[in-house]
Amino acid sequence: MTDVDFDNVFADLLEGDEELKAFEQVLRQQLPQSVIYLQGDNGIVLSDGQDSPFTTEWVTAFLPLVEAVADEFVTGRCPDGEWVYGIRIDKINAGLLLA
Repeated sequence: MTDVDFDNVFADLLEGDEELKAFEQVLRQQLPQSVIYLQGDNGIVLSDGQDSPFTTEWVTAFLPLVEAVADEFVTGRCPDGEWVYGIRIDKINAGLLLA
């Protein structure tokens, strides 16, 4: 692989990361009291960290359900009983969970 090819691949990865971050920022402005979990197809996860009701095991089980349904919200409950809404967003290649 030449340096030019490597730079192009790396630039594409950064661009996808920036799209996720920009989308997350808009969501946080519009939904300041919501817990947001955004997972890109490239494995990048943007979440609320300590304040999140989502456990790793729960996300691993619930996110595939969200990914399987196109253009519709999927509802469920977190382990703590809080309602969660999930949707696949193809435009940014990511799954979104809101609580």
